[in-house]
Amino acid sequence: MRGPARGSRLLLCSALLAAAAAGAARGEEAAPAPADPAEAPAPRPAPSLDQLMKLPTGSDYGVDRRGGLTRGEWRSRFVRLDAALAEEERALDTSQAELDRIAGSADQWLFGPPGTTNTDAPLDYRLRQEISRRKQEIERLERARKDLDVEANLAGVPDEWRH
Repeated sequence: MRGPARGSRLLLCSALLAAAAAGAARGEEAAPAPADPAEAPAPRPAPSLDQLMKLPTGSDYGVDRRGGLTRGEWRSRFVRLDAALAEEERALDTSQAELDRIAGSADQWLFGPPGTTNTDAPLDYRLRQEISRRKQEIERLERARKDLDVEANLAGVPDEWRH
């Protein structure tokens, strides 16, 4: 069988399956067959074609997508970037506090000859490198967050999906 008749039958079958699934989701079960045929309830009339072509009410069959991603996928992308950015900022603050503590407690004579600065001192070097690396990572994460905002704006993602 080809053509529109086959498509109509497929559509009818899928509508029947959806209606049966919705009934099962609401807890409706098929009644067991009575032992005595006289006690059997009268069969329900068959639904019309129009009734079969409509999805049952009270169920959301569609998934809201923007830019090919769902609400949860957008939210997880924003949360992941925001968490990484916050972690880097905390680590930067810790490193800068450690550098301030070392710089405040150390005598310049201990790290280098007179007339030189502490920027080349061995104890500061590791912290200064770490601070520089953390600042670069924060800049990279901020650019990635801006890029994600632009991507979300182009996809029409609402603000409540971004937090």
